[in-house]
Amino acid sequence: MKTLIIIISNLCLVLTGCTTNSTINADLIKKDWVSEIDKYDNIYRLYVEDSLMFETLTPALDPVVPYKISFDTLIIFTKDYNPYPRIESKIFKYKIGRLDSLELILIQVFPPSRDTVFFKREELIKKNDIRISQLEFFSGMCLGRCPIQSIRIDADSTLYHFGYRNTKHLGLSQYKLNSPEFLRLQNRLNSIDRDSFKLCVAAPDASNFKLFIKSHNDSIETDGMFCANFTNFNKLIVYLEFLERLLPLDSLDDKEMGFRYKPHYDN
Repeated sequence: MKTLIIIISNLCLVLTGCTTNSTINADLIKKDWVSEIDKYDNIYRLYVEDSLMFETLTPALDPVVPYKISFDTLIIFTKDYNPYPRIESKIFKYKIGRLDSLELILIQVFPPSRDTVFFKREELIKKNDIRISQLEFFSGMCLGRCPIQSIRIDADSTLYHFGYRNTKHLGLSQYKLNSPEFLRLQNRLNSIDRDSFKLCVAAPDASNFKLFIKSHNDSIETDGMFCANFTNFNKLIVYLEFLERLLPLDSLDDKEMGFRYKPHYDN
């Protein structure tokens, strides 16, 4: 059956009489998607928001990239994976073979490829009742390009960010999360088992994180590195790590703000 879908989808690329232009609803893609295992044993993820997405589908230097849907084609604007001798923009185009509330099928058409990727919607099932009254997050240096930053989200949903290195926003910035944006974060938090809020002892050259969450009833605090790949808690950490690239922060260069966590050299 899957082979038949691939054949039909590829025929749609060349037959003008076969088009899905009138059936594509761009709003349906604004979800979390996880792919099936492909022939190379890869699993891809897309966290799609209004005009930006976190994606692992392309060999992008930065996993947070802009995108658009033009008729029945998903266009992803990335940066070349190899930063030497210079970083170049690269465009990837995928024919949308199917898009509904549960399933997404992408056929790569540029750069030319025969690859077809099957995605399923990744449901965020509620597993706890924690309500954010304050959240603080820190991501530290590693042997690589890990963003070094401090984040604070207050009870009024105002986000404060200080970027030290390898972040889109350097220095102090702020942003007022609107209701849908705050709900996305809250839903990710609520999809985690209460006993899964933990990080493991960090290796010297690995990404290290610190997280503090205060709710109305209690608080959670943990630090370290990922214990296992892509548990719901690890996905929350990844989302927080790249949140400042998904939001239009405003600079606050003339102000100061206290953060629970900062780099050791800045203490």
